[in-house]
Amino acid sequence: DTDAERVFMISTMRGANRLWKLHHKVIAGEVDSIEILELEDNINDYLDQGSKINAIKYYREWMNNNTDKGCSLREAKDKIDAYAVGRNVSLI
Repeated sequence: DTDAERVFMISTMRGANRLWKLHHKVIAGEVDSIEILELEDNINDYLDQGSKINAIKYYREWMNNNTDKGCSLREAKDKIDAYAVGRNVSLI
């Protein structure tokens, strides 16, 4: 099926691009922790699937469970909206 092959190729290329970016972050010393990389990866997965609401929910839950800052729904939405536009925005 041509559509299935296309979807597979797109998914594979997105995964390869994510790994490439991760590789460069590690080389440049930009990696603070594996947990933050996992957070970014999961957020990127949600955004790539077109599920911004789940990205916001996941981000808010992660922040409330893993930081002392906490995160309101509004803060989570604003952060994910900014991240989705450029993906250069720090999530923490």
